[in-house]
Amino acid sequence: FCRREPPLTQEELAEVQALLQEHGTLDCSRAKCKDPKTGKPTGPFSASAANAKGDHTGSSMFGSWLRDNCIIAYGLFLTDPDGQGCEDSKACIGAIATFLLTHESYRMELVI
Repeated sequence: FCRREPPLTQEELAEVQALLQEHGTLDCSRAKCKDPKTGKPTGPFSASAANAKGDHTGSSMFGSWLRDNCIIAYGLFLTDPDGQGCEDSKACIGAIATFLLTHESYRMELVI
């Protein structure tokens, strides 16, 4: 599949997607940040990989990155606009908006 020309056909794209799904490459569920009290996803995605249990024990990075989460949300929406990807995208953007409005809006006011 690695070639510059000609572009992949629809059949080849479907085959690549099936291969990625088969190997769990497209499963981003373990990367979701979780509420420490409830264990439920909070919207954004972690800056580090989770272990097999889906937590970040042993990682030095317990945060998430704004730019990365914007890109992830956009990608999830583009690749699954009618399914779980869209729902994850909305949750991620909602969490980002809540954070910015709660903790960062004063900076914008200083600029304006």
